[in-house]
Amino acid sequence: MGERTFRLKTMVVARLLAEMSAATVMALLPLGYLFVADMRALPLPMKVMLGGVTLAALVALPCYVSMTWRVRIDEKGITTYALTGRQFVAWDAVERLQLRSTLHWRRYVVVHAGGELTFPVWLEGGKELCEAIRARLPARPGACRPTRYRQDALGLFFRFVRVSLSAAFVAVFWAFYRSLSASPTTAATDANLVLFVGVALTLLIGWRSWVVVFAPRDVELTADALVVRTCFAERRLPWAEVLKLTPAFFLLPDGFMLKTRRGSYLIGDNLDDSDELVETLTERLEAPR
Repeated sequence: MGERTFRLKTMVVARLLAEMSAATVMALLPLGYLFVADMRALPLPMKVMLGGVTLAALVALPCYVSMTWRVRIDEKGITTYALTGRQFVAWDAVERLQLRSTLHWRRYVVVHAGGELTFPVWLEGGKELCEAIRARLPARPGACRPTRYRQDALGLFFRFVRVSLSAAFVAVFWAFYRSLSASPTTAATDANLVLFVGVALTLLIGWRSWVVVFAPRDVELTADALVVRTCFAERRLPWAEVLKLTPAFFLLPDGFMLKTRRGSYLIGDNLDDSDELVETLTERLEAPR
């Protein structure tokens, strides 16, 4: 294997620099209280909000600084580069490669004897990099594919937060319609148009929320069945009942829809190792039965 280098995509670098600049400005907001009299005169709720923005920026900035922007592989091993420094792991210490997702931050994690190396999914040629790393794994114990794929607890929590926000949006819309239709100055045509939009939005958001709520938080592959665990139930599906895997509808979160004889499930990219799960399911479904 010759030496190869993989860097962040140009557009990703531009976006990250813009976000990092914005986060830096937000982190420096408290300095305004020292030099801007108008900021000191702001009402307490506004000060609390600005404090929250500053706190969020201070939490985000270390993530940007520690993010890997370049990965080099050679005959010796893998080297990752970040603004905070570089890390190296030899090939004989690599145990496995995982795709993890936390709050939709997807990154690959190289697990080795001394810890972990992390690089984002936005590297130019990232697929070739993963293939090169996995090519070194089959000879090692533990390099086989996982049989269980989970969503982390924080991601699961925010899944329901997003669904709650969607429900709140629908409630606000219908409150707006109620006040609009009760107004004597509102034309019947305008009220009917808003009613039509409200019904369509309610059905669409309701369907999307239903799919997201009942998406698996845990998927397990066994020799004779596929085990799907949602937040409410566990279902064991013999492979004969698993029909096909198709890309998710564009109005749904990124992922794939798993069609079975007992319903469909959204396999989102928020599951750890979701790429290997999709690949394994595809291979299983395409194999002769």
